[in-house]
Amino acid sequence: MDEVLQAQFPTVMAPRFTAMKPMTETGERFIITEDRVLFEVSRPWLHAVRAVSKPFERRTPYGPGLKEGVTMRCGPFPGEYIADFRELALQAFPNETAAWVTWDENEKFFNFVPLEVTSASTGHVTFERPCLPAGVHLVMDIHSHGPHAAFFSEQDDRDDRDQLCISGVMSLQDMNAPVLVTRLSMLGVYTHLNRTKPCKFNTASASTC
Repeated sequence: MDEVLQAQFPTVMAPRFTAMKPMTETGERFIITEDRVLFEVSRPWLHAVRAVSKPFERRTPYGPGLKEGVTMRCGPFPGEYIADFRELALQAFPNETAAWVTWDENEKFFNFVPLEVTSASTGHVTFERPCLPAGVHLVMDIHSHGPHAAFFSEQDDRDDRDQLCISGVMSLQDMNAPVLVTRLSMLGVYTHLNRTKPCKFNTASASTC
């Protein structure tokens, strides 16, 4: 079991005398650098590196590793899908609702997928998770908070713990200017994409991020 676990989640030492190459195949790994631990994930649509430890009190003999950051291999995210979700959230208001945005690595296109809601109120939403065909990836998982503020709740943290996607929460407290907060959920490691300045959308659905 240890061999299987280590094969799925390998830990590597960052080279000191040569440049470290990022992952190109699907997978994830931990990287021990000269002063911290990095977590790297690779998918056809995404490459991301994030520090998951504080700086070490004592430096190791290893190299600097990879630069932290997020690369969307699938290309720019289609902003019109946020407008589509705004309309979906308005229809469900004051209850919550949810949708996915997927990306087809073979055909190279995005798709907006309204989800089949099984239960919803002003404080929760549950839904059927679509079974995606091979080569189609979940890029964004977005749900609304109805009349409540846009934030990631403890339940959202639990739901996102095993996900690899962009997570979004939209608030309709102001019907004319919904607020959206987003983060990259990396299997329990979160990178907030607009924590200090949430996106607002006017009635024409233009982002003011």
